[in-house]
Amino acid sequence: MGLIRYTRNHEWIEVEGDIGVVGVTERWIAERGEIDYIDLPEVGEEYEKDEPVARVESIEGKEYHILAPVTGEIVEVNKALEEDLDLVNRSPEGDGWIFKIKIEMRRELKSLMKLEEYQEYEEEEELREFDIIELGEEEFEEEEEELF
Repeated sequence: MGLIRYTRNHEWIEVEGDIGVVGVTERWIAERGEIDYIDLPEVGEEYEKDEPVARVESIEGKEYHILAPVTGEIVEVNKALEEDLDLVNRSPEGDGWIFKIKIEMRRELKSLMKLEEYQEYEEEEELREFDIIELGEEEFEEEEEELF
């Protein structure tokens, strides 16, 4: 197992040498819904860090982009997804990887999160969502009181 890093957009990259295997996290799937369609990048295409690489649609019909966690050239796509797209939903952080990228600037990896940092980020994100839900309920109760 190589070095693994995470983005704030819930993508992961596992680095072995100058190649990074990229996919989405379980959190990505949980937040956006299972992937129903994927438009994979072409081998040989080059992308800048944070540039959209692949386009996906959730089962709810919403469209999202998978972003490049680092600058580089696509060297392989997961052909298994063409035969069994549900693989990305069943194993997003394993066999459901999306593409491999030849890393152009290793220093960009420093801007990504280690596992512990990513777990803390997820927890903070959940708390922010909880605060929004709570705020919404309080506003609803205040409006209800004003009506009666």
